[in-house]
Amino acid sequence: YNSYKLSPWYHSILHQINEEGLYKHKEIVIKSKSEVDSFFEDYLGGMIKSLKKNGYVIEDESSNDIPKVLIGRNGDLIKSGNGCHRLAIIQEFNLKCEYPIQIIGIHKKLNINGINANILDLSQVDSFIVSKFGKHISKN
Repeated sequence: YNSYKLSPWYHSILHQINEEGLYKHKEIVIKSKSEVDSFFEDYLGGMIKSLKKNGYVIEDESSNDIPKVLIGRNGDLIKSGNGCHRLAIIQEFNLKCEYPIQIIGIHKKLNINGINANILDLSQVDSFIVSKFGKHISKN
């Protein structure tokens, strides 16, 4: 995360501050380049350190804190909804930790072992997810 100044997100925040005078992330209001640097170093840096040390911690199991994802045409995770920063950090830095996901959709052209996923039963899709991403626990 030491190269955050090269990231598109960093530059888009700076651009928004130049255009609108501020950038807001959740309850954090950022108005200057030094505040952007602190945001990346402290907030995101802290998140990275926490993920490495503790894995993905859910504060409230009933909240929307679990990342919602789609399974793309090639079987990749596409983030959509809450928890995306942590999921993006895990993917970007290839962190080895368990994290929950809620699958909200599967691309209609996804093929699993040459068969369209739409005609497979749920257990076959679940087996694919386990083989591709590791441990999976279905909650009904």
